[in-house]
Amino acid sequence: MYQEKVVKPLPGWLLALVITMAVVFSTWTFFQFVANEDVVYNADVMLPEWVNWVALAVFSVAMIMLGGFYTLQPNESRVLILF
Repeated sequence: MYQEKVVKPLPGWLLALVITMAVVFSTWTFFQFVANEDVVYNADVMLPEWVNWVALAVFSVAMIMLGGFYTLQPNESRVLILF
């Protein structure tokens, strides 16, 4: 009735780097938007408001994804339950 399947996940170093870069760039974009709010309006410098919302959404998703990383010591196991 139940069948065990061996799952060999891919190493997460590349995705960890991508998510870390997403956190850094979304944070930088958010602070650029906040810093430009205090500057007198200049069309070349101001970021559109939707960029701020996208940066906040990317930051939120990246922080949630960081919770999925784990490390295993030698001779340890982890169970993957999907349903």
